[in-house]
Amino acid sequence: DARAAQKAEEILDRMRLLAEEGDEDVRPDTASFSTVINAWARSHNLDKAERALDLYKQMCELYEASGQSNEKVRPNVIIYNAVMNACAFTMGDSIEQHRAMEIAHSMLTQLEKSEHGTPDQITYGTFLKVCANQMPEGETRDQIVNVVFRKCARDGQVGQMVLQQMKALASPAVYEKFFQKSLDEDVNVNDLPLEWRCNVVEGRKRRRRHLA
Repeated sequence: DARAAQKAEEILDRMRLLAEEGDEDVRPDTASFSTVINAWARSHNLDKAERALDLYKQMCELYEASGQSNEKVRPNVIIYNAVMNACAFTMGDSIEQHRAMEIAHSMLTQLEKSEHGTPDQITYGTFLKVCANQMPEGETRDQIVNVVFRKCARDGQVGQMVLQQMKALASPAVYEKFFQKSLDEDVNVNDLPLEWRCNVVEGRKRRRRHLA
């Protein structure tokens, strides 16, 4: 809930203060920030996407303040994905939905240009989930899904999560165009062109890669 997320952020703020006073053992890192961002994503707070974005900006400020030398607060793909996840589960009226889409698009664009990571299947799958939850069905959504899936396939990141989101989100025409199947038919990852899935890293291997 919002209280749990707020409490998590207060703990993070306290950690920052203690670190500034010289206690290096509690200096916040990427894991600290992603934990708090995910707490906001799970909350029922209407401005969770803005909260997540603010935490991302705090990380960027800390990283820049260190002269880009503190790798522990360098925003990586996990952070970008966490912010987009908060966008995916944002609730509210059309204004909140539109803002969530803006933030998610900004995160995807920045990650594409970043020197510190590249979009993975979680990035693309989560962005598609944002589209599913925050956009009405129609031509505009179909156009965005088309562009995003093409990028995903180009990057070799079409994994199981992306397929699940495409099945839940894509119109019958878009789904059939990419997979030559109707929406009521499942697609097996291993049946896809190799270049569409060649860079997908699943499960523990993916976690180890991001922690390395």
